[in-house]
Amino acid sequence: MDAVPRQEYEYALSNFRIAHLKVAEQKTQLDEQERQISLLRARIALLEGGDDEPKHTTNRAGGSSVDDFSIRNTASQLERLINRWAAEVTNTSQMPLDQMRELIFGDLGQGPAQASPNATPVQVQNLLRHLMSDTICEGLVNCLVVTSSNEANIQLTRIHEHIFARDSTVASVWRRQTYSAAVETCTPEMMSHVLLEHAPGLIGSIAPGGKTPPDSLMAILNGAYSFSKMLHGSKASSGGGADAFYKAFVPEIGSVGAMSF
Repeated sequence: MDAVPRQEYEYALSNFRIAHLKVAEQKTQLDEQERQISLLRARIALLEGGDDEPKHTTNRAGGSSVDDFSIRNTASQLERLINRWAAEVTNTSQMPLDQMRELIFGDLGQGPAQASPNATPVQVQNLLRHLMSDTICEGLVNCLVVTSSNEANIQLTRIHEHIFARDSTVASVWRRQTYSAAVETCTPEMMSHVLLEHAPGLIGSIAPGGKTPPDSLMAILNGAYSFSKMLHGSKASSGGGADAFYKAFVPEIGSVGAMSF
């Protein structure tokens, strides 16, 4: 058998190594391309509404979604809680109705130019409903309450506002992903923060000295937080779509100026 010259052997071996390195490099590039394609597909799926949505109701096809009926049914339940609470406060409070009316006007930051001299239970009850609706809307639904830290929630809300201003669709995806890791229930500290920010006068009268608010009020805030998670966690909802906020769903009583006082 003829022996291969050493120089030719080393030359062939060198070429083989170079070819092997090039193949390995190409394989690495292909793997990276596949990874980028997978990430892009996942991103597109999220933007179009993927299967990462929280499960709430089951449809005939076996899938799950948050439909309009579920949303409006939950809103109706929340409204009943608000009505019951407003009636309870009006009927059991030791505070004169005129004083309570002025206190609510102070929390709302608005009121009629000239109110009637004597407030009626119906007027005060309507005002309480309006104030609680406004508190839920601005304190829980139309902002991001995701963690038990008020400071963190404020930062998350600012981040969302920045994203929303640039691309509302991306913002809805980001909001849905963020709410997938939200705390399960609204803690007493979170509730107190919402009430002190949006209804300080009222909470000071019904739960003075930092006392725990009545169970009926806690039930409303817990229901409102669950409602908020349902809305923000779904990939679509009526009344504005996935790229809008959800003020339309909050039980709204009407403007203060439209009421007769």
